[in-house]
Amino acid sequence: MPPSRVRLGPGVGGEMRAYLAWGVAAACFLLAALFVHPVREPPSALRLVCHGGRGVTSDQQIAACNILINDPTLPRRDLAQIYAQRSFAHSGKNENKEAIADISEAIRLMPNEEANWIWRGNLYDDMDRDDLAIKDYAHAIALAPDDERAINNRGFAYGRLGQTDRAIADYDAAIKLMPRVALYYVNRGEAWQGKHENEKAIADFDKAIELFPDYARAYRDRGDTYAALKKDGLAIDDFQKAVSLAPNDAAAWNNLGCALDRTDREDDAINAFTQAIKAEPRYATAYDNRGLLRARKGDIKDALADFQKATGLSPRSANMLRHRAEAYADLGRYDRAMEDFAALLQRNPKDYTSLNNRGNAYRKMGRLDLAIADYTRALTLIPNEPTILANRSDAYQRSGRNALALKDIDAAIAAEPTYLRYRRRGDTKDDMGDRQGAIADYSRALKLKPGDWISYYNRAVAYADEGDKTQALADYNAALEITRGEDRAQAYAGRAGYFFDDGDDDKALADCEAALKLDRKNADAWYWRGRVHMRRHEDALALADFDAAIRADPDLMDAYRRRGQVKLRQGDRKGGDADIAKSKSGA
Repeated sequence: MPPSRVRLGPGVGGEMRAYLAWGVAAACFLLAALFVHPVREPPSALRLVCHGGRGVTSDQQIAACNILINDPTLPRRDLAQIYAQRSFAHSGKNENKEAIADISEAIRLMPNEEANWIWRGNLYDDMDRDDLAIKDYAHAIALAPDDERAINNRGFAYGRLGQTDRAIADYDAAIKLMPRVALYYVNRGEAWQGKHENEKAIADFDKAIELFPDYARAYRDRGDTYAALKKDGLAIDDFQKAVSLAPNDAAAWNNLGCALDRTDREDDAINAFTQAIKAEPRYATAYDNRGLLRARKGDIKDALADFQKATGLSPRSANMLRHRAEAYADLGRYDRAMEDFAALLQRNPKDYTSLNNRGNAYRKMGRLDLAIADYTRALTLIPNEPTILANRSDAYQRSGRNALALKDIDAAIAAEPTYLRYRRRGDTKDDMGDRQGAIADYSRALKLKPGDWISYYNRAVAYADEGDKTQALADYNAALEITRGEDRAQAYAGRAGYFFDDGDDDKALADCEAALKLDRKNADAWYWRGRVHMRRHEDALALADFDAAIRADPDLMDAYRRRGQVKLRQGDRKGGDADIAKSKSGA
């Protein structure tokens, strides 16, 4: 089913480890400090390069360490330190296998250095080997029970394994040892988020901000929690603070976009997603979210470009591929849409969402039997799902199977009543000749959504068919009050038909002109203006208008019939008979 709101994306960056999880330079600096022991002579230039630091590349650092490692006179402790430094350098080049081999050798040489165990635990974390990371952090804790860094980092690893209670216990212990480290409160707050204990999470983020008022991540995380509590105003405030402190925090920009979207600030949300992409050009979720908003605003081409980028960056995401398929369908590129839906269903034949959405594409193509087959297959996987029932109902109605359509829309409303479903049931009842039932359902739709101009419009048609001219005109007027652009043009065209049926040609013409001023492609406006000219025996004008109506909507069969009647009146029997035959065939 197509999502109505964009979703929150996974965080980009922002590790949950303590000091040793910082960048390579910071890690080298800190661990170098840990390994410094009294020396009898100044360190050689080679040792300074091996230690790394400003201006030293990872390759230079590794080369210097290689020379030192081959020095047989090095004491065991110094050799362990050199292996550790080379491990940092390999890590800086994303050579984790070599980094782990070196730090493992450092541990073999000096097994009682807890910092080495912490560093190897960090490396295992980076490789998603949290089970091994936990073992190494446990070794470090056994060596130094008061080392809150190892305790915090083990909590991080537990959290990644879904062992949230153990993670919280470790964060509790780290906070008890070092109660003024903001990071530990943020980590525990994120763990509370995972347990949906949002008030506890907010309390921890509040404390982190109290300790470190410029802590961007704490604001972002608190914003996420406020968003989960549907407090979007507070969430927006926190996300805006986060991006003011950390303009390159792509996750904060993305989640700001989500909150802005939920408060109907679509243009601001699109801008936030754009900022997320600038901060992290490979952030697939931000492209996907921006695409969803662009599609909702009718900018399908740009939406498709976003979905193509998202699927390129995250090819295994079913949601992103599904969004691309829907965009292709909206653009009439049904061959590409069907390729994407086929790929989705090949991955997961029980993907009822893709079956539903492929059914929607078939419905747009007019291939109603295929649409119904997909909806039916989806409903075997998720029985009584109201959106799929409503979609199958619409397909049944379009194919003239109103009894089946009514049964499905009844079931959809029973499961989840919405204004759109009441309106659709009103349409079905109107097609079945139940005008009073249709009017009642349009009224129910308007009670749920007073601004639904289509329900006013359709109820006006039903009132007119019932002979209630007063209510019909009131509903057309109500539709005109709340519409703009092409929608307003359609409301004018509908009222023009009402005035025509009431015999008021001047008002009918005035409404047609108003409609065509707003939308030159409104087939109904051309049609009703043609009817007025036809009734006035202005045959040339009538033919021109019916021609325009047919160009705008080739399926408007009554325009063929009326054009045929005018042609016959002019003596064009061949042309008139052809148009009337066309109108009867519906082809």
